[in-house]
Amino acid sequence: MSDMAEVKYTYKATVLRWIDGDSVWLEVDLGFRMKTINDFRLYGVDTPERGQPGYAEAKAFVEKLSPAGTEVMIETYKNPDKYGRWLAEVSMSDEHFTFTVNTELINAGLAVNYFGGRK
Repeated sequence: MSDMAEVKYTYKATVLRWIDGDSVWLEVDLGFRMKTINDFRLYGVDTPERGQPGYAEAKAFVEKLSPAGTEVMIETYKNPDKYGRWLAEVSMSDEHFTFTVNTELINAGLAVNYFGGRK
């Protein structure tokens, strides 16, 4: 098996609230009538922090795309980031296609690719 950091897990989840454009609180359905609430960081993207230009736009974008109460699918990685947040790709479907919030942020010009290290 390859590096355990690359092992992914898929869950159903509900958006509770967006902290900023790339951080979200989710209620995750673990199956067997068990749920957990955790802080997640969107994998592979970086949006402006509070007080930086673009912060409000990125946060408003994700809140409109997947407001509190939205059911999503997440694909998580085994290890959390340096702040203890789980890394996740958050996907949604409409009647025509499935997309990730991560990719939509980048496509809208509200985020840049980020995979750790210096910004």
